Amino acid sequence: MPVSHGFESIMGIGTEVTAGTPVVVTEKIPYISESIQAQFNHVQDNSLCGPAARPKSQQGTLIAEGGFELHFRYTLAQQLLEHFFGSLLVDTPGVGTNTYSLDPTIDGAAVTIAIEKTVAVWEHAGYKASELTITGSPTDGIRIEVDGFCVNTDYASGTNTSGVLSALSSPGDFMLFQDMTFRVGDLTDALDSSDDLAISSFSLNINRALSPTEVNSSNRLEALENAFRETTLEINIPRYEAQTFIDFHAAHTQLQATLSFTDGTNTKTISIPNMLVMEWDAEVGGPEFVEHPVTFTCHPDSLLENAFIVLQDPLAEVELTET
Repeated sequence: MPVSHGFESIMGIGTEVTAGTPVVVTEKIPYISESIQAQFNHVQDNSLCGPAARPKSQQGTLIAEGGFELHFRYTLAQQLLEHFFGSLLVDTPGVGTNTYSLDPTIDGAAVTIAIEKTVAVWEHAGYKASELTITGSPTDGIRIEVDGFCVNTDYASGTNTSGVLSALSSPGDFMLFQDMTFRVGDLTDALDSSDDLAISSFSLNINRALSPTEVNSSNRLEALENAFRETTLEINIPRYEAQTFIDFHAAHTQLQATLSFTDGTNTKTISIPNMLVMEWDAEVGGPEFVEHPVTFTCHPDSLLENAFIVLQDPLAEVELTET
């Protein structure tokens, strides 16, 4: 038997026509790690029959879930982003070549994730991303972490073979932290270079709060939104030099922000039209620089007549554009 090595692994993604029905993957995802597993629950037999030993359990519902981590790349029209955000608008005048709009729901939408593991190709059908986190730092570059649920897993796929995965072309370079311009300010005017802020890391988390449901079936029902969507942005200012965000917090000031990345040819911009400072800190932990982490909650812009970031969907708190 061949020995499975992580460096030999290939991951691919394909957009399903019918959620839960696997398709041939068409786009490579050069990933860092993954944790998607499918295991059956075991229903215990608690009958009292004399012996001290517990009777054998029965096989219950299949629990298929997990996630993966990857470098964020400048590649355009990525299926993972289109699936999670819900829509991909192409050639939007004045906005960008591609615009990922954060739709209210992703009901009925799913992707197939196939992973070459040398011993076999694992195929996760009906995968739905519930939570997506974009992070950045000088040492790690820009990364995406995804967590979600799938309907079923085939541990020896006949649809997605080693040949299918090895034929997928590799995408372009990944995005570096130094490629980013971060801007933040209030809503009195549009953001410009005077709103630039030097930060040492960031984490943007979008949680759709999907939840599958166990019923009288060996598989769970499709994971759907089951709570309010939560979106937070955390930044770390490496040197505490101003009271700006402390004042914003005290005044409950509505803010806007953009995170723009470019390699000189391609550009990606994350737009946040309305956010509030929820937490900040400036603890002294020793003789070194006092850092200033700040956490924001992000909200829709539908009621903001003076918002200068125009989203395709006014009920969306985050939008991603590509050029």
